[in-house]
Amino acid sequence: MATKPVTLKVQSRGKPIRKLPTEAKLYIQGSTSDLYHRIAAESDFSTHRLRITKSDGSLVPNDKTTTVASVGLQDGDIVQVKDLGESQRRPTQRLIAVLTSFPQAPR
Repeated sequence: MATKPVTLKVQSRGKPIRKLPTEAKLYIQGSTSDLYHRIAAESDFSTHRLRITKSDGSLVPNDKTTTVASVGLQDGDIVQVKDLGESQRRPTQRLIAVLTSFPQAPR
């Protein structure tokens, strides 16, 4: 089965992302992980810092086994990209931030 390329329109959701591309081209049978990597590379962000949703608000998962077609995206559809910011830290970093914020007991 031949795969055909699709062009998705990309919009920022929430705070504007400076280098966000206006469109993303990929194959309909390509993985949604490819979509995340393509948008992240062009906008200079990590894939872990982005959340991509369809125009109806449903999440596009960052998954190598999920295809663009299986999510329901077609040529010309709009995807919205949100920058999750610094809230997506590693658990160890979060634990250290919490522990260092407590005042120390007097000795």
